[in-house]
Amino acid sequence: MLALIDHVVRGKLHDLGGSEDVDTAAMRSWGEERTIPAVAIRDILRGRLATAPDPHGLRLRAARITGRLDLENLATGVSLELYDCLLTEGIIARDAHLFALVLAGSVLEHPEEPALAADRLTTNTLVLNGTTVTGGVRIPWARIGGQFDCTNAKLTSDSSPALHADGLRVDGDVLLANGFQAGSAAATETVRLPGVHIGGALAFAPTRLHHPDPHRRLNVDGLVYTGLPRGIEWHEWLHLLRESTAAYAAQPYQHLAAGHRAAGHDRDARTVLIAQRHDQLHRTATSPGERGWGHFTRITLGYGYQPWRALLGLLAVLLSAVLLTAIGPGAHGGLTRTQPTSDPPLPCAIVERLGIGLDLGLPLIKVTTHSRCHITETPAGRILTVTGWVLQVLAWAFATLFIAGFTAAVRKT
Repeated sequence: MLALIDHVVRGKLHDLGGSEDVDTAAMRSWGEERTIPAVAIRDILRGRLATAPDPHGLRLRAARITGRLDLENLATGVSLELYDCLLTEGIIARDAHLFALVLAGSVLEHPEEPALAADRLTTNTLVLNGTTVTGGVRIPWARIGGQFDCTNAKLTSDSSPALHADGLRVDGDVLLANGFQAGSAAATETVRLPGVHIGGALAFAPTRLHHPDPHRRLNVDGLVYTGLPRGIEWHEWLHLLRESTAAYAAQPYQHLAAGHRAAGHDRDARTVLIAQRHDQLHRTATSPGERGWGHFTRITLGYGYQPWRALLGLLAVLLSAVLLTAIGPGAHGGLTRTQPTSDPPLPCAIVERLGIGLDLGLPLIKVTTHSRCHITETPAGRILTVTGWVLQVLAWAFATLFIAGFTAAVRKT
């Protein structure tokens, strides 16, 4: 104990392990020579045992800490850094103010409560790099002035989220990658990040993200970060939004699309918004009419984000009309000259038949060939008349859809 106090005063790391490798099995075999009471650490941070601690703070490696480390409501200007330590009853740090909290390589456990319970914690840095936490990490409404590092961390819990961070504020980056693992069997999601605001980047690439219900692995409704998620392809993040969340939420899609637009990736942004509308129709309680309209606009307009689909439909109508008059019924008695010069009347020329086809397939635009050719009263002519009505309706419909898609009139986000 005196050695630890001396190292705190001098700002040195108190290393009880030396050069030996540390793993969980070795931690559990440590005896009294490696044991530090949790209450002693609290008293040191309060200034009761070390009245003039160095600003480097309490730095300890390879120790077994007995008892639950109670930092609740504690305010200190020094850091707490525990490397490769075993805390069998975890840490409680609700409403604490710490310069930095580093638990790199440590093992935190608690049989009933969150192994790290730090609601409304305020700190400059929270490091769980390589940390194993059995019982979950709870940091809702905490404020981290720098970085939140969970690289290579393993967080598990049977009764609560593995990472519960509702409303967290982080001014720097959040790193949930490079070996990060999370697993939970609780009724809520494995990783909860709703309402989290990240001033820097979000790195999200877990090697394992587990829940018995695959749709309860993640909650990111209201999550805000800078740029695009790192460590994961954006379409993989999009897959997580669809397949790993319990309910549809618009904000995660909108934020991802905004990131793409800011990066100049307009096409990718449209893909994200199309996926959002599809998820909305699939997972929200919409009426049959709205679902039907949604499926129709998906096919014809890409939900309003791909109006070129309607333009292709209009071109298909135009091509059908031209073929109908050039080589279909229009070429087999369906069209004749308006003022015949022979008996029987000569058929219309190919150019004239093409002009009739353009009139049928183009709304508003007319090529005025009806003054030289008209549709006959023959069976072929009647087929051409009825088919022409249908094509004109389709042409107007596709033209209207194209305008509606181009002006974003049918988008619903």
